[in-house]
Amino acid sequence: DVNVYELGGKSEWKLAQAIVQGRFHTGPLSHQLVAGVSHQTGLGWDRPYEWSTIGRGNLYQRPTLRHDAVGSQVLTRSSETIQQAVFVSDTVDVGHGWSLLAGARYNDFENKGSYHTYPVTPTYAVMYKPAEDVTLYASYVESLEAGNRVGSDYINAGDVLDPTISRQYEIGAKMEYARWNANLAAFRLERGANIDRITPAGVLLVQDGITLYEGVEASGAVHLTDAFTLGGGVTWLDPTYDKLSLDSASQQGNRTTGAARWNGVMHANYQLPWVDGMEVYAVARYYGDVYYDADNTLKLPDYTLFNAGVGYRMQVSGHPLTWRAGVENLGNRKYWSNAGIGLPRTFAVSVRFDL
Repeated sequence: DVNVYELGGKSEWKLAQAIVQGRFHTGPLSHQLVAGVSHQTGLGWDRPYEWSTIGRGNLYQRPTLRHDAVGSQVLTRSSETIQQAVFVSDTVDVGHGWSLLAGARYNDFENKGSYHTYPVTPTYAVMYKPAEDVTLYASYVESLEAGNRVGSDYINAGDVLDPTISRQYEIGAKMEYARWNANLAAFRLERGANIDRITPAGVLLVQDGITLYEGVEASGAVHLTDAFTLGGGVTWLDPTYDKLSLDSASQQGNRTTGAARWNGVMHANYQLPWVDGMEVYAVARYYGDVYYDADNTLKLPDYTLFNAGVGYRMQVSGHPLTWRAGVENLGNRKYWSNAGIGLPRTFAVSVRFDL
């Protein structure tokens, strides 16, 4: 079914932030300090939505569609969020290749009319350099995640779910040499889970348990010549629902929606020798199969996309100017993503001027 969802809302964000950073010593210890404050407001407006079916089709047969807009154009205030934060972190060099990082962020987050929370989220890391070009590390990070507004597909549409705290543990190694670099990391990420709960009255969207992501990621690049660079990466992931209540016990251990076990990328860049500042690039990305639903009844197949393009860097009055033109989904592959039908072959151009 091809449906039209008329909404036409508007979001407006304003952010002010001040940061100070610097270095100092306390006896034999060297400190690298970062501290700051921030204030962010977010305003949202909605209008009454209309949902209608205007045709049927599939990936390979384009349907004939006609739609005449009928929804109201009147906007009303739907949400207002205010987030204020104070943060500080200190990286301490204790000598002999060892350094420690400790930081904290105080978040005062208010979704007016729904909730007001003010947690302190820490960051910790230990780093060791057995050689100048090698870094081994272990880290732990907490982060505040705002609660989602429930969509129109649920009987509790319009409700705002509670904010959650995500937790990430990671160990890894980074190597950076003149002709090549490599990274290897193992991680565990815990996030609050949003679960569909079936009731006699209909389907509710509720918070229950966690989504658990455990995986290993490896990446690297090598400069085969001064002009030609080849690189790539691969990620293996074990994404599951965990710590669910008895009401959602049937989904315990299922694979998290929209998360693939395997993802990979390969990329190549070549500096054209006859035009100073011009390069061509090509990228291949592999996306593994994913489940569309938490019950793991509908699986979307894997696919590979190819992108290519050209970039040109120049100087204008002493400032860098970068032109880029590229083609995404070069083969015009038809595929499904969790957001719906995938983008077709797409052409894009951009210009960047650095002040």
